[in-house]
Amino acid sequence: MRVKILSMQRVVNCGSFTQAYALKRVLEKLGNEVSFCDFKPGQPRHLGQKVKKATSFDKLLRLPKKLLSRSQRMKKRQFHRDLAQCFEWRVWPLLGMDGTMNYDSSCDLMVIGSDEVFNYTQNHVFGYVPAFFGHGLQAKSIISYAASAGYASLNDVEADGMGGELESGFKNFNALGVRDQNTYEIVQRYASKPPTYVVDPTFLYDFDTEVPSSTHTPDYVLVYAYGGRLDAPRDIKKIMAFAASKGLTVVSADFYHEWCDENIVVTPFELLALFRQASYVITDTFHGTIFSIKNRKPFVSLLRGDHRMGSNTNKLGFLLLQVG
Repeated sequence: MRVKILSMQRVVNCGSFTQAYALKRVLEKLGNEVSFCDFKPGQPRHLGQKVKKATSFDKLLRLPKKLLSRSQRMKKRQFHRDLAQCFEWRVWPLLGMDGTMNYDSSCDLMVIGSDEVFNYTQNHVFGYVPAFFGHGLQAKSIISYAASAGYASLNDVEADGMGGELESGFKNFNALGVRDQNTYEIVQRYASKPPTYVVDPTFLYDFDTEVPSSTHTPDYVLVYAYGGRLDAPRDIKKIMAFAASKGLTVVSADFYHEWCDENIVVTPFELLALFRQASYVITDTFHGTIFSIKNRKPFVSLLRGDHRMGSNTNKLGFLLLQVG
């Protein structure tokens, strides 16, 4: 079949890439011709504010003053430029994508997911994207695979008056695969057919032929956590003290944390090599947790409830519950 994937594959994030790459490879192994479909950001439909930008005062409270130097700010800006360039030149071509957006949704099968495709409350990024919910697509069949609503809840849907929009969209799906309980409850409420729990694509594919031998010096704690979500002085002190007690350095990959010994830009496959060689992992991401589990590493996953950058409890908490 001619299959297209509608996901967040253009986000500069290793988790977004690996889930998209894994799903593409699994579908290709089943004999399909697979490509990606782009989407246009929508308008905000959530009446609240799940994510709030940090004020200058917030940043001053969270970061030790010694980290607020001009040189550190320059290093951080260069880090983000290098990361964006890495994805544009070395990462996205691996998905068969260039700089041209492709909005053609005609295909035999459209697979929506994985990732937070059912999170319509992302007012600060994409807003409500009707295509993620099956609206306006030209595909002969539509399914979701490992879709997540992220921090959007059933209460949000009801309070925002989005029930009818979701219900009419879900009618266009032939099957609905979700990856966490929160998403299951939303889909179950508004879809005419029951959803099915499925695992994330990165559990289906092992990347054995893609992951290079690590060129990084061993004996490190790998920090894989979103910038701005791991900057409380108390947490920093604990992490650095733990690493020192083990004689390890602290390495952050693809997210910039001023307090780490090293901040490095790597491709997603190079990141997987870092996971394989790490002594310990500290993460607050869904895929960082998966890669820790798959590589059998001692790890800490930080659950964030009410947080200015949005909660990760729904999807990450359920994952940890699933795998014990």
